Amino acid sequence: MAEESRIRSLTNGLGLEIERLIRQLPGADPMLRGNPTPTPPAAAPAAATSAAPPPRRASSGTTMNAATAAAKAADATRRIELAGAWLRTAAAAGLGTAVLYWPYAHECGWLLHAYLGVVAAVLVAGGWASVIAWRVRVAAAHVLALVVFFWGVVLAAEQILPRIGYAALPAIWSCGG
Repeated sequence: MAEESRIRSLTNGLGLEIERLIRQLPGADPMLRGNPTPTPPAAAPAAATSAAPPPRRASSGTTMNAATAAAKAADATRRIELAGAWLRTAAAAGLGTAVLYWPYAHECGWLLHAYLGVVAAVLVAGGWASVIAWRVRVAAAHVLALVVFFWGVVLAAEQILPRIGYAALPAIWSCGG
């Protein structure tokens, strides 16, 4: 019984300390519901407020505060990241599709090596697009990039496995003889 009361007093003490620390944060909501407009600190020195840059003017002539400008900059950055992720994914998918129309024979020789180089490029492009889409948190682009990557694995396996003895009909690397 004494142990329970000690744990409760520690928990209440920690809870009070956490609430006190949260109240010290500028714009913090003690109920943790979120505050859409952060409030400035109560005891801001006069020198710090006078050194702040004047609000910027928007194109329509209205003034923007720093939070609005930062939100617009973050939105623009997010759009650029999204566009970059989708462009990389589209380029990888285009390369993965274009390799289907390889115009040269690739059974052996240097044309086989050139074809395998393009397949390696499909693998790298799919992997690169997948990593970027994961970082930017674009699920659809990430899945498409993974499909392109695995398509490159299939293309590579189709050429390499018969040449290393893993198929019923073996193939050769060089056409020489």
